[in-house]
Amino acid sequence: VKYHPNLMLIGKSLEEPIMGKHYRISQRTRPHELPVFDTSLLYIPIYCHLVIYPPSEIRRPKTPELLIRARMEKVMDTWGD
Repeated sequence: VKYHPNLMLIGKSLEEPIMGKHYRISQRTRPHELPVFDTSLLYIPIYCHLVIYPPSEIRRPKTPELLIRARMEKVMDTWGD
């Protein structure tokens, strides 16, 4: 790698070329995660391999007072004209 000494891939320097101008990619830092299939049904749906989490209630955070005041001022300016 004399032409590209600062060339980095995934935080590691590239290794020497295998064949001509091609470089060997560094090994994965963690093992590849295989999908877990749900085979409890009598048939296998197309999207069975997707991980779906149980639904939970989404709570909207309270609107800050500054935004409420700014919105009210805008409404008053619009209706006041």
